[in-house]
Amino acid sequence: MKSETMSVQRLFQDRRQYRVPFFQRPYVWNKEDQWERLWTDISEKADVRIEGDQPPPHFLGATVLEPQQRSGLLGVEASNIIDGQQRLTTLQYFLAALAIILRQEEQTTLLSLVEGCLWNANTDTMQQPELEVFKVWPTFHYARRSRWRRWP
Repeated sequence: MKSETMSVQRLFQDRRQYRVPFFQRPYVWNKEDQWERLWTDISEKADVRIEGDQPPPHFLGATVLEPQQRSGLLGVEASNIIDGQQRLTTLQYFLAALAIILRQEEQTTLLSLVEGCLWNANTDTMQQPELEVFKVWPTFHYARRSRWRRWP
């Protein structure tokens, strides 16, 4: 087992996909119980940065990943999420919301950074581009997509 501290950008920056296996519970975080607390933490860190200071690190909790074998040269690096799927999925929601605002405000430099944390680039080198383009692939989507492939 390998343990290391990672920033959100480092977690999502490379061409990789985090997949939620079928045995994981569905996404259950909600605004009142988890989203607001996480948003408060993010906002406080942003305020400190805006003031020109360096905020102390924020511990999001442990994430346990199981790397998946890749057959051949095509495809993105994939890992099954054993623990941490609620956090990773929520971070993707927050990043998607941030991308919408950056696009509206025409902040292209920051937008490219955020989009790099949301999408895997270069679909020509993917086995299944319609799936692999996403950084986090929730269980229910993967299961539904698999059924569609078997029963068109």
